[in-house]
Amino acid sequence: MEIYVWQLKPSMHQLNLVKGLKKISSTYLIFQEENLATERKAMGWNDDGLKPDFLLERKEDMTKFIYSLNSSSYHLFGGFKSSPELIVALKLCIKLKMKVYVQSEASDYFGLKGKLRVLLDKWKVRKMKDQISGVFAIGTLGVNYFNLIGFDKNKIFPFGYFMNFPKKIDKSRSKLVGSNFQLIFVGRLIKQKGVLQLLKALRFVEGNWHLTIIGNGPEESNLKAIVCKDTKLKERVKFENFMNNKKVLIKIRNSDLLVLPSIGKEGWGAVVSESLMQGIPAVVTEKCGSSMLLNNSNRGEIVRANSKESLSLAIASRVQKGKLDSNQKSQIIQWANCLSGDMAAKYVIDTMLNKKPINPWVN
Repeated sequence: MEIYVWQLKPSMHQLNLVKGLKKISSTYLIFQEENLATERKAMGWNDDGLKPDFLLERKEDMTKFIYSLNSSSYHLFGGFKSSPELIVALKLCIKLKMKVYVQSEASDYFGLKGKLRVLLDKWKVRKMKDQISGVFAIGTLGVNYFNLIGFDKNKIFPFGYFMNFPKKIDKSRSKLVGSNFQLIFVGRLIKQKGVLQLLKALRFVEGNWHLTIIGNGPEESNLKAIVCKDTKLKERVKFENFMNNKKVLIKIRNSDLLVLPSIGKEGWGAVVSESLMQGIPAVVTEKCGSSMLLNNSNRGEIVRANSKESLSLAIASRVQKGKLDSNQKSQIIQWANCLSGDMAAKYVIDTMLNKKPINPWVN
């Protein structure tokens, strides 16, 4: 089978899926823009050397290319909502009776604006939703969103972003870690990420804990000022700039708990996948798509968004129980094999071939 994966631009979180697909099918990667976004580079992202098979920047190029393809080909569109040209390409594939699938996060459907957005999106997809073969919906939020805008539930397949599982994981911990319970946050320092709520929650957490915040953003100076003025937080919270992904993984590995306290829509939260692959549990809010990975208490907990009480109780419970032992971490790592690009690729192809796919990471 021939699969064409359409993307607006390179994304570190898509590459492992594409690599997995290329191993077991004739898969071709198409970019509209070749360069990784500057913002993503600053966050330590890289394209891992995977280049597009085709670079189609104009609508005319896409149209000519699609007409040259076999009508039995399969097409997986991602990132299309921000590209009018990709939407035109998607509609043309539908017109030519090709098998079309969409991979997408949810739009923000919370609050009054969110309800209006749902109505608008429902109107936008009214003519094509029945002709799209399926939707690989990112996270719990994605599944809910595509239900809301009218897609048949039998066409909605839970999905995520997939990491390159380390060939060998160093289970040793840095001697610098010490006996404190190590918390870590990784992400942009913006209001939607909920770091302010995390700091407020930590004021109610007793015990020997320490928090490392890795990231930059417009809220950085405000958050640092809050920590500096708070006697409890000042000696326990450390800020570090964004760094490359390999260094981030080492930081996570030397931690005891990842916290992702998002108060705004978090389509997935790839750092949660990375954390579980290192054997480190996570506490996230229900606004995180990757919350679907935490239905086992050994792997972490889901808390209410914007609730310092819920967040502080979850963290305090983990601090009180103490660090996981090597067997507990190994269990998480073993389970997290299901988050690899190879497993996701098999799931995608089984779905396209109507083989009643079993979602390997929802258990």
